[in-house]
Amino acid sequence: MSRLGRPMHRVISRRPASGRVGGSLPGLRGIRVSRRGGAVVAAGAALLCALSSALDPSPASAADAAIAAHDRWSPAVALQMGLLRQQAHGRGESNRRPPGNEGLPADGDDLLLDYYFGLSFELMAPSIADIGGHPQPFIHVDVLHPLGLEVDIAREGSPDGFEFAEFPGLRNSTLTAAAVGGQGLKTEAEFKSPTVTVGLGLSFSFDLFDRPFRVRPSLQYFHEKVEVNGVMLDAEGQRVIEDFVVIEDFDLISLARAQTKTLHGLGGGVELEMEVARLKSGTLSIGAGFHLYHILGGRRFEFSETDGTDFASWSATMDPLVYRGGFGFRYRFLPD
Repeated sequence: MSRLGRPMHRVISRRPASGRVGGSLPGLRGIRVSRRGGAVVAAGAALLCALSSALDPSPASAADAAIAAHDRWSPAVALQMGLLRQQAHGRGESNRRPPGNEGLPADGDDLLLDYYFGLSFELMAPSIADIGGHPQPFIHVDVLHPLGLEVDIAREGSPDGFEFAEFPGLRNSTLTAAAVGGQGLKTEAEFKSPTVTVGLGLSFSFDLFDRPFRVRPSLQYFHEKVEVNGVMLDAEGQRVIEDFVVIEDFDLISLARAQTKTLHGLGGGVELEMEVARLKSGTLSIGAGFHLYHILGGRRFEFSETDGTDFASWSATMDPLVYRGGFGFRYRFLPD
């Protein structure tokens, strides 16, 4: 017996520690954001400040540097940011949920849409033909850091943590399990860090408004990590209070598990880049790009959990197409 009435709680969880912030992102129902990306943002801001202090924004300077780059090897590094997009279908079921229809699956579809920051490392070769556009082969590696937005792709109830009604203030009272909030079943997914792409392409140069531009199509290998989480929260029994003392309390059941997979794909993209300034040992460019990837296999997630009495199972299937769009700042090394 207890005056505090602490319920019995059976917990089975095999979710890895993630350090996620439990609050909801304003305006985005069913999406939460982890405490990530701050170091990347700070590093990017420091890099841009350092570059801006060395700028010579003359169009002529940038054009002269672009001409020089056609006939030499030129490494480059870029700060990138943008969005990743992939559709997902999820399902969850349990012998305890939903009330009155136990075992009825919860199905759903939703869109994984996540922001990313990252760095791109590139090596460009001299022009391979003395023709218009000065085609230059290049190879690049992009290392991206998704922020980690969790999206509920299937959901029944509101399984975001048990909530208890306030003590009714009566000498004798009985509360049923329906009074316990936060019960339900959900399947959620998120992009995990890092996302990596490796590409090989051709860069074509042209001038517009006295500025050097590049169009950069490329073929790419794509590597992503996706984590799917399952949660089931349920309560049974009742809370019985006599003479302000809890003599019987709820039994709380909590089952959770997660599965992480590395997915591989192939695709391509195109970038448009404009050189904006000459620096002390190179050029600064701004650009934007769009990329499309096709996942080759392994898109199905399936896992389950039990405490010996109750069970829950979850599954998810990722769409084969992944979309990526963003912009960035590239510093190309062209020492005199």
